[in-house]
Amino acid sequence: MEPLQFDPIGLVTLASDFGTRDGYVGAMKGVMLSVDRRLSMYDVGHDVPAQSVVAAAMMLRTSCPYFPAGTVHLAVIDPGVGSDREEIVAVAGGQAFVGPDNGIFSLAWQALGGLDSCRTIGEHRYLLGNRSATFHGRDVFSPTAAAVAAGLLDPFAIGEDIDPMRLVLPLAMSTAGRARGQVVYCDRFGNAVTNIERPLVNEVGAPAEVRLGSGRCVALGKTYSDVESGESVALVGSSGRLEVAVRDGSAVAVLGLQPGDHIDLVGLVPTIGRPGP
Repeated sequence: MEPLQFDPIGLVTLASDFGTRDGYVGAMKGVMLSVDRRLSMYDVGHDVPAQSVVAAAMMLRTSCPYFPAGTVHLAVIDPGVGSDREEIVAVAGGQAFVGPDNGIFSLAWQALGGLDSCRTIGEHRYLLGNRSATFHGRDVFSPTAAAVAAGLLDPFAIGEDIDPMRLVLPLAMSTAGRARGQVVYCDRFGNAVTNIERPLVNEVGAPAEVRLGSGRCVALGKTYSDVESGESVALVGSSGRLEVAVRDGSAVAVLGLQPGDHIDLVGLVPTIGRPGP
């Protein structure tokens, strides 16, 4: 077995549900620069819906695989802050992840080929003193991420081994020519992303349509421009999952779709015409 490896490059990404109005993100960056002012920091996003672990996990799944090996990803969407949930440092695909143990990173780990190591943060010299019970992003996660990114902490030697929580999305079900799933995430464009993945869409085949709980049907296409402005279309998006969209509009606003709504993808058998008289 090859030894586990993480070679830090001094880059930290940040993701949170803090927004940018209140100074929380700035405080985390200040802590990290106090550990090592040479660090580079990149904002993945801070407008995740408040306390939405699923939305954050989808965002990290979308972005993390495209960063270089040696990157440290710091994410703070932490509705359990101050509870007995663990604080972790994990490594997957040559990248490190620092944040709460609530499943937030598990989709990204899958995309990177699986988890290599996960350990609790425990105590170390870079943690802030007089730590707040409600802002571990500043007092625990930021100094830890900075120290790992700067090569001052070994992510394989910190704390203790832990079997982390993994986010379990509901499974799509399939029968001959049909798949039933549900909306798991709505992006800022109002596209309703489902748990029906590309292989299952291919299995149903085309032509096909999505049937919504409202009784409305949406044709399966390949891209948003398959329909006119204001019209609905279903397609496999960049996430590799079936999504329902409205061109130049919002499926959330126009179709009323929300996370948890069930949808059916139904194959359409072409009608065989009868010969004329």
